[in-house]
Formats: sequence, C-alpha cells, structure tokens
Amino acid sequence: SMPQSTEMSRESTALVAAFAHALQSMQRETPTPKTLIRIPVPEYSGHSDRAMSATDFLLAIQRYRKATGLTEKETLGRVLPVALVGPAATWHRLVGESAGTLDEFTALFRQEFLPADYLPRMRRELEERTQAPAEPFAEYLRAMQELLQIADPKATNQEQVERVVRQAHPTFSRYLRGRPFGSLSELAHEARRVQADILAERRYHLPPAPTDTLEPRCAWHGPVPRGYRRGEAAMAAASGEPSGNPWELTDDALEPGSLLGRSAAVHATEFRPTGAPRIAATQEQTAADPLPQRGERIGRPTGENSIPGWRGRCFRCHEGRFRETEEAADKVIGGETDQRAGPRHPIDG
Repeated sequence: SMPQSTEMSRESTALVAAFAHALQSMQRETPTPKTLIRIPVPEYSGHSDRAMSATDFLLAIQRYRKATGLTEKETLGRVLPVALVGPAATWHRLVGESAGTLDEFTALFRQEFLPADYLPRMRRELEERTQAPAEPFAEYLRAMQELLQIADPKATNQEQVERVVRQAHPTFSRYLRGRPFGSLSELAHEARRVQADILAERRYHLPPAPTDTLEPRCAWHGPVPRGYRRGEAAMAAASGEPSGNPWELTDDALEPGSLLGRSAAVHATEFRPTGAPRIAATQEQTAADPLPQRGERIGRPTGENSIPGWRGRCFRCHEGRFRETEEAADKVIGGETDQRAGPRHPIDG
C-alpha cells in the first residue's frame, strides 16, 4: 500500500503542476482589454466639403485609428464606409472599396479628391506664406513645417531653416537671419529667446523721478529726453494701444493669450489704409442706418462732417480748402459760379 500511495501522490503533484502551467499559459495568451475611447468618426463629403479638406480627412482617419486601436482591416471595413458620406460615399462604393490596404486607399483617395494641380498650387502657397503680425512664431513654424512636408519634402534642414527665417516677420527675421541653425528645432529654441528680448525691449521705460522714489539717492538725477514724460512707454504698453502700423508685430504674437494680446484686435480694427476713411466710414454708416434716416441725412447736410478724420473738408467732395482761399476766389470772380469747376460748395467746419 505504501508504494501505491507514493505513486498516487506523485501523479497528483504532476497533475497540479500541469494545471498551473496551463493556467499561466492561458493568462499570457489572454489579451489585455482595451480602453474604450468614444470619439466621433470624422466625416468627409467630397469636393464640396467646406469643413474639411481631403488631406485633413486622411490625417483625421489616422488620429481616429490611433486613438481607437483599430487594425488596418477594421479601418477599411468598418470606419471608412461610415466616414465617407454624400458623393464621397458613392465614390467609395464604386472605387474605394477595391483597396486592399490603407496605402492603396490613400492613393486612390488623393487621386480622386485632390486638385489636378495640387502640388504646383501648394508650392505657391509655400512661397506666399509669411508670419502674420498677430501670429506667434511657434504657430508660424509649425504651419511652415506642414507646408514643407507637402510642397518641398526633399528640402534639406538648412534650406528649411533659411525659408522659415526669410518669410518670418521682419521683427523676428532681423534677429535670426544669418545665424547657424542645424534644424527647425534649434531655430524654434532660439526664437523663444529672441521673443523674450523683444518683450524686454518693448517694456523699457524711463526710470522714475527722484521725487517718486522711496530712496531718491538711488534714482536718476540727470536730464530726461525732451518731449518724453516719465512712465509714458509703460502706460502705453499697458493700455494696449496700437502704433498705427498694420504690419507691426502685435503683443498677441509675443504673449499668446495674455491681456496685452488684446491689442491685436484693436490693431486690426482701427487701421485703415490711405484713402479708405471716407469709403469705409460711409459703408459702415450706410449698412447701419435704415433707409428713411439715410435719405434724410443725404437731403439735409449738417454743418459738421461726421466722417472721422475729415473735419475741415467739404461734405460733398471731401476736399480740404482754406477759408481765405475761398474768400479770395470769390473776390476774383465776383461771387459768380465758375462753370468749369461746377457749383461751389459750402465749407464744412
């Protein structure tokens, strides 16, 4: 009986070991459950889609696949039939479904929905893309990187750096031009330092007067530049008032999201090019006034010109005249109307 019990014990031990090994194998083979991320499927309707371009749709599909963890086969069979709507869905049913891989689908999709002259037009966009006055340099740099990938993918690092610097805002380019940068990443790092220098330069103001300090012996007792009040630069910077130059780099480009960045909106709305005040103001007034009041204004001119910046000019022809010149002309022609010049206008103001 002893040999029998020993044999049974040995078999039981082997059975337990085999069961444990099988359990470990099952645990290793069982896939870890995926975290379910609920995000909307991107949609594209075709050539007439104004919300998303064909290239943006392909990028959106890549992001969706990465977020959901779907395989290539699942993306082709389950996502694309839902993502393509309208005319694009018809194209997918007739042509796109024949693609066996995502690369094949991408090639067919680009051939169908990108313009025939897509690359030449993108090269022109790359040439014309500059940094806007209110655009942070980092955003401008990322936009240029994407354009370079599409329009000039074979450009070297040096060529990319030279183009980005050349087409940057003059405030930045004068600091960066001619500097050795090995890549766009190095350029972006240096641009942040330049941005800090520009901010420090703009925030400079004259030191306070000795009478405005707690320790007058530490204050500046020398002369102050003529026509410049102490603290004026700091007050102007705090108010966010634009200088009037529409191409000047705004505070929004240097400090995105800051309170000073609001000057960009003021800067954009208050500027009007030469010759535009009368036209722009008239259009705004015409659009804002109801028709009866508009007719009354035209029929009964007031003694004051309501267009900003046009005081002292004729309310009809908008030409500035000196009253002495008008009186001298009246004496010469005896108060009669000059037939060549047309009827005389009353002087505004």
